[in-house]
Amino acid sequence: MDSPAPPGRHHPFVRSALHAGWLALMGLGISGCAPSLTESTARDERAQATAPQSPRASCVDATVLFIQTCHLLEGDAWEDAARSLDQLRELAPHAPEVRVLASLLEQRRHAPGQSWPDAFVRAWKQAGAPDLREGTLLTKAPAESLAPARWTAAWERAPDVEARLVLALNAPRELPDDTSRQWLVSRFVDLPGPYFLRAAAERFQRPEEKRVLHPLLQKHNAPPREEMQVSLLLLLDPTKPDAPISPAELSELERITRLPDYRTLSLARAHAAATRLLTRAGLEHPAHAAFMVVIGELLLEAPSRLSQRVRASEATLTPSDRARLGHVLWNLGERMAAEPTLVERMVGWGKMKEGAGLLDDAERMARADGARQQGLRVLRASQSLRVDDWPLVALQREWLDATVADEWTHLSRLVTP
Repeated sequence: MDSPAPPGRHHPFVRSALHAGWLALMGLGISGCAPSLTESTARDERAQATAPQSPRASCVDATVLFIQTCHLLEGDAWEDAARSLDQLRELAPHAPEVRVLASLLEQRRHAPGQSWPDAFVRAWKQAGAPDLREGTLLTKAPAESLAPARWTAAWERAPDVEARLVLALNAPRELPDDTSRQWLVSRFVDLPGPYFLRAAAERFQRPEEKRVLHPLLQKHNAPPREEMQVSLLLLLDPTKPDAPISPAELSELERITRLPDYRTLSLARAHAAATRLLTRAGLEHPAHAAFMVVIGELLLEAPSRLSQRVRASEATLTPSDRARLGHVLWNLGERMAAEPTLVERMVGWGKMKEGAGLLDDAERMARADGARQQGLRVLRASQSLRVDDWPLVALQREWLDATVADEWTHLSRLVTP
């Protein structure tokens, strides 16, 4: 992947490595076990790969045979995949991955037009919804990072400031260097719109950088486009985390939480734009890097800063201000919990619990805790799938598309019958 490792492993990500990447990771010479599926030679190679022979003579490792079966499955070679699966069952009859793979093969064979995520979720449930973290056949795919030399080359190829900003949001920690960083910040005013300014505010934290970024965010956040997410950042980012909330800040927080929109940015459109820009900069597999830009657009630092400020204020709050702040937290949390990403919902339910605590409202506390527990069940289920380690490129690509479009709807079906 042309990006740093992601901060949150509960998110499914596209892997840029093709099947050969997993095979290379095994360190084995197994060309006969993992045929290429090019149009000209696919049939001959699949026949060669699945010719009758002892599985231990051709593929002595169950993990390699698992990868081969996935490879054949993704190439719609149903009969070849079934024979490979039979060999795999001999080597790993009790492996949970084999149960899921067998069900996935049936799903794809009988309904090839359904999406890979739909088929995979159905297969996982039919296999008993196993926790694949307990399995042994899934191998961590090689995690590619954007090395400094490759990043610098992409920076030189990037055609404009917007492409360079998206690259900077995926740079190794030591990059861009001070000269390039100053050049980029000085040209933020040339950006065509508000895309990626939120993520920039999370990455560019030096005082002189904030002096450039905050006015630009304020400009794009002016009425009637004002939203809670950016307004909260502009209010709280300049403050110290241990400072009690002032009366003026409390009034502003109340105003912010009455705004009609928490976040107006479409993550799907932002992801498409970032992918396009990274492609223009010459990245071969830009989807994962673009997804990391989208994560930065969520601006999760501001809700965290608010919680710090609330804790610093509790000892000095009057009963009236305590109730006002409780409603602020509850209203903010409700709005965040209506967003489509799992992380925003989890943070939102946490804010609702904080607000219910200040309000001393047991009924609200139970509602918020029940919603959060449901979110945790979804999180645990999504982690148990290990989608990012399955050697099925189409599955990962379509899984990411569904995640960007509406992660909560996409993942919550994991815990429904």
